[in-house]
Amino acid sequence: MRRSLRSQILYPFAGLTAAAIVAVSVAVAWGAAAGVDARIEAHVRSAADVLLNAGFPLTDAVLAQTRGLAGAEFVCTDSAGEITASGLPVTASIRLAVEDIRPSEARREVRLDGVDFLGWSIARPARNAVDRAVTLHVFYPQEQRRLLLREAIWPPLWIGTAALLFAIIISYVLAARIGRPIAAVREHFAKLAAGDYASLAVPQRDDEVRDLVTAANTLAKRLEERDLAVRRAARASLLGQLSGGLCHHLRNAAAGAKLALQLHRRRCREGDAESLDVALRQLDFAEQYVQRLLTLGKPQPLKLERADLRDVAADALSLIDPACRHKNVELRRDVPPTPVVAEQVDREQLRQLLVNLLLNAVDAAGDAGWVELSIANDDKDGLLRIGVADSGPGPPPEVQARLFEPFVTGKPDGIGLGLAAARYIAQLHGGTMTYARRDATRFELVLPRVGPQSQGDSKVEANSEPDLLTS
Repeated sequence: MRRSLRSQILYPFAGLTAAAIVAVSVAVAWGAAAGVDARIEAHVRSAADVLLNAGFPLTDAVLAQTRGLAGAEFVCTDSAGEITASGLPVTASIRLAVEDIRPSEARREVRLDGVDFLGWSIARPARNAVDRAVTLHVFYPQEQRRLLLREAIWPPLWIGTAALLFAIIISYVLAARIGRPIAAVREHFAKLAAGDYASLAVPQRDDEVRDLVTAANTLAKRLEERDLAVRRAARASLLGQLSGGLCHHLRNAAAGAKLALQLHRRRCREGDAESLDVALRQLDFAEQYVQRLLTLGKPQPLKLERADLRDVAADALSLIDPACRHKNVELRRDVPPTPVVAEQVDREQLRQLLVNLLLNAVDAAGDAGWVELSIANDDKDGLLRIGVADSGPGPPPEVQARLFEPFVTGKPDGIGLGLAAARYIAQLHGGTMTYARRDATRFELVLPRVGPQSQGDSKVEANSEPDLLTS
């Protein structure tokens, strides 16, 4: 049978505490009752000793006066058992009680004229030839005894009862204090099984329960990351299956178009050569990009070399200039007049990064908007900064925190790989990619002037886009 942790804590603790409190209370009450009887007997015997050893004769008046001092009734008999003095009116029940109680006996319960008493008989032998032996019978009212017993017994019983209730309340509070967070963790695990990875509020107290909640939150975070990775892998697998055949056809089509343009360029006038060169470079870039898609997951080398970032930017701008003219987007440049040299960069990868950023900016700026590319040389920190800004409204708020994750996009027809690829290329070069939205939407690439390697081979092996498919 299943028992909750609360019942396992509450019932044994409360039962053990209750048993201890009841035992102590009963023992104290029993001791108090025994003490009351002992005090009563000692009191009446002391009064009897005073009367038996007094030098005056025991008369009815003396015994009546002693009643007020001792709180008991006294009856005196001679050696023949005849009543010689009494503080009570002599009745048949008194005579019978006097005859029944022997001095050698302990106290006895007697009833005198409808009233309950405790009775003792105390004998005094003759002290000389003239003196006579007497027996003093003492009757203590039971009602007075019960009053004393109540006064002695009830305080420890009331204290025991209060302690028992307090122990039960404390047991319940402790059980709830432990059981409630555990129940919350149990519900949390049920939500984790259902795919809800929200974290629990961590208790303020520093104990094992806090550790349990922290561990549950850590597990939730890991499961969320694992679930996200599985979904990314599933989408990447589907994308790979769909794009594999498509890329082969696109590569063949791009190669055919490139050959046709090259043949056409030979027959064109000198003024048309520039536009044909742009088209050929676009096809060449498309062919390279399709080839990279076909080799996803295979190690790709970085071809690091010394390059002027102004030249790389100019190359990228020439590729997106037709798109700007087609969409009526103003293309702005903020490039320093002096060279901005990076010691180790891959020109093709960096060009791909800038083209991705610029095409996104052109799409976001829209008709009559503007796009600006800026380059800055931060001599103080030894960093190179390339910024791409646009006049568009920026990404939707719900995707801004995850802009650089694969398959995250705010475009209805977007795939969500451009910014993820841009960030990955930045990381390969030892740089960073950031986003900010102030007066305009701005993406900034920060690169070290020296590059990912200051010495050694100029080729760096890296897995192609691991964040796109395997993260």
